[in-house]
Amino acid sequence: IADGGYFWLDENSKAVIEHAREIAETFGASVIEEEHLCLALLRDSDLMRCVKSAAEISLSELRRKLISKLQYGDAAPSKSMKFSPSVRAI
Repeated sequence: IADGGYFWLDENSKAVIEHAREIAETFGASVIEEEHLCLALLRDSDLMRCVKSAAEISLSELRRKLISKLQYGDAAPSKSMKFSPSVRAI
């Protein structure tokens, strides 16, 4: 995301956003969607423990459901990828 105004975030948050961008890029997306961000957050071991203890769904099933909502696009890779309107609203 080329630090596009997110200089105030801590390093962990920046890493999650960068991973979400990489996931979006893998799917050929032109913007970072909610599912990309959720998949990136699932890499955080502390968060995964919380989700696992609170959810009535396994992490692998959650990943599968998130991925099934994504569609492959044909956008060119970009370090300056923007957030979708729904992610900006979070």
